[in-house]
Amino acid sequence: MLHENEISGGIPRHIGNMSSLLTLNLSVNHLVVQIPFEIGYLTHLVTLDFSYNNLSCSIPSNIGDLTKLATLYLDANQLFGHIPRELGHLVNLKDLGLSRNTFSGFIPINLFNSTKLTIIYLWGNRLSGQIPRELGQLVNLEELELNTNTLSCSIPITIGNLTKLTRLFLFQNQLSGQIPQVLGYMMSLKELALYENTLSGHIPRNLCNLTKLTILLLGGNRFSGHIPRELGYLVNLENLDLTLNTLSGSIPITIGNLTKLNTLSFYHNELSGQIPRELGYLVNLENLYLNINKLSGSIPNNLGSLTELTKLVLAQNQLSGSIS
Repeated sequence: MLHENEISGGIPRHIGNMSSLLTLNLSVNHLVVQIPFEIGYLTHLVTLDFSYNNLSCSIPSNIGDLTKLATLYLDANQLFGHIPRELGHLVNLKDLGLSRNTFSGFIPINLFNSTKLTIIYLWGNRLSGQIPRELGQLVNLEELELNTNTLSCSIPITIGNLTKLTRLFLFQNQLSGQIPQVLGYMMSLKELALYENTLSGHIPRNLCNLTKLTILLLGGNRFSGHIPRELGYLVNLENLDLTLNTLSGSIPITIGNLTKLNTLSFYHNELSGQIPRELGYLVNLENLYLNINKLSGSIPNNLGSLTELTKLVLAQNQLSGSIS
């Protein structure tokens, strides 16, 4: 292991002679140029980590020959081209990190042959097309980060097969359609981030089944209808963001049950009625954004008892009365 040093230059081709190597970790250095083709000769490799360097090339196709590989991290380089379909040959792969590069094209369907995968990080690339329905084959997946790409179409309902998933990040794409009801049955989810897409329809009430959720970020979409009162069942939530939608109706009083919240963002919707005094029960709240709505009435006095509150933004509403 030579990670976190000041190693510079290229990866030497004769590295392919080290045929018994099990772990090759050169992460967090200053490596440049390309991943040599000879890397495919290291057929005993279990871990390969070149993340956080300055490699600028495509992934050699013979990486598919490393069939014992369990961990492959190439994040934070300048890698380009398509994600090679040969990754689907890595039947023992558990952790795959290709984030923060400039990969383009579609997510290869062959990738989902690697059914032992527990982690997929493909965020921060230029991937396009749809999320393949074959994703549902990865029943051992725990973390899926496809955010900050240009993926389009709807979220496939086969995602509901991923019952071990704890983190689902699909934000900052071009996804459309409704949130599939099957998400409400993914009981292991702790972090769900779908913000900055073009998702529409109502927020599914059955998201209230996801009682392990700590983060629910749905802002910057086209959701309409009311905020489901059932969100008040998500008592482990720490961050709830529904900003920049067209949600209407009143703020449900059940939000006051979410006593672990530190950030509550409902700004830039069409919410009406009064600010419920139950928000004063959110003793851990640090940030409250209700601006640019149609809220009326007075500001509840008990908001003043929120000793952790550092940001209170209520501008551009129809509030009245005095501040006490």
